[in-house]
Amino acid sequence: ALDNVTYLGRGTSTTPNPRGVGAYRGEIGDAQLSFVRNLLAAIPQDRLVVIALHIPLEASWDGETVNTRDREDLLALLCERQHVVVLAGHMHAADHRHLPCPAGAARDTVHQHTLAAVSGSWWSGPMDDRGVPTSWQTDGAPNGYYLFHVEGTQYTTQFVPQAGSSQGLLRISFDTLFYRYSPWAMR
Repeated sequence: ALDNVTYLGRGTSTTPNPRGVGAYRGEIGDAQLSFVRNLLAAIPQDRLVVIALHIPLEASWDGETVNTRDREDLLALLCERQHVVVLAGHMHAADHRHLPCPAGAARDTVHQHTLAAVSGSWWSGPMDDRGVPTSWQTDGAPNGYYLFHVEGTQYTTQFVPQAGSSQGLLRISFDTLFYRYSPWAMR
């Protein structure tokens, strides 16, 4: 597990903040990169390496609060391994990315799975029948958690919703201008 949330200090936020809480950015730093380099040297190549961090190495949004600024340095180390996965959070949405490795590396990409949050969209929304906010993630998924299954060098993640059944985890929504203003949608 790596700490990639670098706090920049009180009063550094550029957004209005009455409490004066400071800003942060995604960054691993030289000390942790050295730690990872040394640790990888002691781990046999036939083992699965799992990296867990809060801010994704790369997210679908721009900005240093949702991306890790020195991700290329970590990827250069991880790309020399055959069996590796990166687990991240922070986005309150689920996402799979295959991050590119540098030319000449032992592999082409590294799988990053950004996991949805147990709090969903920050415990927001109307209350369900249990009195708990529905808290749909920003991508429309329910709040929940994951089970991480490992067998040798193979892994899978299994999403478990906070409420309801693990069956029927697919939800399709037609939220397009065409659908909103179509005769069958206005019934």
